[in-house]
Amino acid sequence: MDIETPPRRPAEERPSYHHGDLRRALLDEMAVVVREDGVDAVSLRALARRVGVAPSAAFRHFKDKRALFTAFATEALAGLVAKVREMQAAAPPGDKQFEAIGRAYITFAREDPGRFRAMCRRELIDVDDPDYRAGGETMDQLVFETLSTIAPHTVTPANETDGRGLLAWAAVHGLVTLALDGWIDEADPADPLGSPEVEEAFCHLGRILSPG
Repeated sequence: MDIETPPRRPAEERPSYHHGDLRRALLDEMAVVVREDGVDAVSLRALARRVGVAPSAAFRHFKDKRALFTAFATEALAGLVAKVREMQAAAPPGDKQFEAIGRAYITFAREDPGRFRAMCRRELIDVDDPDYRAGGETMDQLVFETLSTIAPHTVTPANETDGRGLLAWAAVHGLVTLALDGWIDEADPADPLGSPEVEEAFCHLGRILSPG
């Protein structure tokens, strides 16, 4: 699957905010910033300037940078959950359902690396925010339900830690992070998660972690 990165638009060509949903406009502009300049370039005041409003207007929607990142990460989690459900719906039953979770994680990070990185910056997020916690719990439940269906003898009750799910997350997250950070020498820098080396590594992980 070829994924093209949208061309970067000069600031003067970006549409400015006029009226309507300012909260939505700020989050959408943050997505542009993290894609083009990285997570550390995000500033609530700078976002306000980019959409053409006073900083005070932006602060009425997000009291600080942490609130902004929390809202952004919550939406990213929802996007990841949607990607998992989409890929599981297209996958055959059995072990492929578990594999679909990992493939969804990689696909999500490949399609929007900036959003993925922002979602993972725990120090910038209010992890006790109810909406953010609900998103994480939904993702955990998807993993638990998949494992319970495939191999019920390998999992613990839903309110306990499932070691296999944690191991799978650590392995896939580590693979994604290594690729995005340029540690896989053979990977194409323009599309590190689309390289054959990453696919081969993922297949090996699948054989090791398969609950069947």
